[in-house]
Amino acid sequence: MTPVTPIAPLLAPDSLPKYLLVSALVLMLAFWSVSRIAAPYQLLEGALGRLGEDINSPPIAEAGGRDIRRAAQTVNRAQASLQASFEERELLAVALAHDLRTPVTRMRLRLALLRNSKLKSALEQDIADVEETVESVVDLAKLGTTAEPAELIDLWSMTDAIADEYEQASLDGRPAKGTRLVCSAPPVVLRRAVRNLVENAIKYGAEARISVSASDAFVFVKVRDRGPGIPDQELERVFSPFVRLEHSRNRDTGGSGLGLTIARNLVRKIGGDITLKSLEGEGLEAVLSLPRHSLSKQT
Repeated sequence: MTPVTPIAPLLAPDSLPKYLLVSALVLMLAFWSVSRIAAPYQLLEGALGRLGEDINSPPIAEAGGRDIRRAAQTVNRAQASLQASFEERELLAVALAHDLRTPVTRMRLRLALLRNSKLKSALEQDIADVEETVESVVDLAKLGTTAEPAELIDLWSMTDAIADEYEQASLDGRPAKGTRLVCSAPPVVLRRAVRNLVENAIKYGAEARISVSASDAFVFVKVRDRGPGIPDQELERVFSPFVRLEHSRNRDTGGSGLGLTIARNLVRKIGGDITLKSLEGEGLEAVLSLPRHSLSKQT
């Protein structure tokens, strides 16, 4: 009889290290392959998020594997196209403003020759409305094209200074002793956004009652007026450009319908937001919120 050699078991003390080594190599190869496949998508995700925050951020380095280089080149071309579109929009708005200023100036000079009358006052108000609309359109066109570095800002001090600029504005309360309501933001951008809210409240609600507060994560500027308020279903629509609600925003009050649009866009570009809340019988409240900065991070 021919002796039969039994088949060795698949898992044995002698073969186990070999299996573990092969498994580790297969896993490493799989992870490497997946990372190579996913790298362009991760690059695109990060680049698009970066462009959403700052259209003027530096272009992506076109280095690495072929797929990564192609993805970087595509993003850089898209960014260059967007920058050109923004610049063209800004140039168009600036050119329009420049062309309109000349006839507006001529109209003002001619009005100066007229005697005081109700018609003269009405024409002067119309010209002021045209100038405000032109400036607002230019400001809207410039959104996203300028990059101002962020600074640490004491929000209460800034808001207090802004409130002092307007006779119809008042700042309620004062932070508790030792409390600092600090945020990180470009100062010119933030100051412009707060001013827009204050001017909007004065224009449509006769006064601006301002308060500054904070939670653990956010700082808030609340601006309340004494106007007729806005229906809840219209609270988001008024942030659209040139939207004017007849019952609260008629031509008698002036304005271009761009104040809230500009303010919200400015604040959203620095990581915050602006919301509206209608207070029944008490007017409208605009709430500007920004991430709170802890001074302990500096130490």
